[in-house]
Amino acid sequence: MVPLYATYADRWTLLPTFNNLSGALVPREFWQEMRAAGADAGPDGPASFTEGYAPVAERFVEFFGYAQDNAAGRGYDDGNRAMAEGEAAMVAQGSFTLPAIRAIDEEAPVAMFVMPVGEDESENVLVSGVDVAVAIGKDTAYPEEARRFVEFMFSEEIVSSYASEQSALSPLVDAPQNDDPALELVVPLYEEGRLAGYADHQIPAAMNLEAHVQTLVLNKDPDAFLEAMDNEWRKYARRTTGFEEGR
Repeated sequence: MVPLYATYADRWTLLPTFNNLSGALVPREFWQEMRAAGADAGPDGPASFTEGYAPVAERFVEFFGYAQDNAAGRGYDDGNRAMAEGEAAMVAQGSFTLPAIRAIDEEAPVAMFVMPVGEDESENVLVSGVDVAVAIGKDTAYPEEARRFVEFMFSEEIVSSYASEQSALSPLVDAPQNDDPALELVVPLYEEGRLAGYADHQIPAAMNLEAHVQTLVLNKDPDAFLEAMDNEWRKYARRTTGFEEGR
């Protein structure tokens, strides 16, 4: 059995690991410092990936050192099938992967646990973020009907049904939590508020993070990765109005 089944061919599948490492190892104020630094970010500036993200890059390479040899030629669907068919012990993914695995084998013995990044269990955090949103068009001809529909979508019954279908955690404060046994190990962290947001939500899409993490996992060169991220951040800051204010 493969201990860690990796799927580099779909480079986005590397982001959950990047986000988990970031959430546990990088202070939240890092992003404010980077935005304040703007085009001056870098090893000689007030903030940089080179300094702040070195532990993430190093552990990222170490983590995927346990992956199978053919990871570069395998994609997301391959990983789900390997889990469903008992070929792999682990994939580094989010809860959204559970329904995909069960679609192959509804009896697959799968469960989720938080990546143990810290030196102590108390340092572990559950990385989560907003992936699904409901919006009303600014100029809709039916604002009242749209508002009622949104209220319906966020009613306890509908949210709980969606969470159950998708093996997700309910965002509603007073709603009963998903009782999917596969989530048993992560629900306590959610309820305790031991949470961190997605780091990739802080990185402009124009920086093409997916390509950089794929290069990192293939070349195993943290220094080159960190230098590239600093360069891309500076380039984006130079051409973006209001970047330091997060606009």
